[in-house]
Amino acid sequence: MIETEVKQVIQGMDPAGELEARKKRLLENCREFESVMTSYMMKTMHQGFSWLEDHDSAREIYEDMFTQEISKQIGRSSVLGIGDMLYSRLEPLLETKAAQADNRGGVAINRMDDSTD
Repeated sequence: MIETEVKQVIQGMDPAGELEARKKRLLENCREFESVMTSYMMKTMHQGFSWLEDHDSAREIYEDMFTQEISKQIGRSSVLGIGDMLYSRLEPLLETKAAQADNRGGVAINRMDDSTD
């Protein structure tokens, strides 16, 4: 899901005004990626010591919800910096695609690779 949205942001640039909107969406998606990664990391760490506790489905549901919410907050604030680092690597691609679309008269470029048409 996130990969698809990131590709949509980078591909198909429209001139004037779209670039800033796409940068904003890219930043949101990068931070969402940080959130998902943090959630996975926290769940994996919890599984490492869960054998010490009793398994109750209500408790597991609560802990999953708690982990997801904590991960969302970490991703939104980019505490770990993963989302911001990813954004800083992808933003130049966005600007390059926008410049190429402008040079071609607004024609969208539908590939992310570096090969030429």
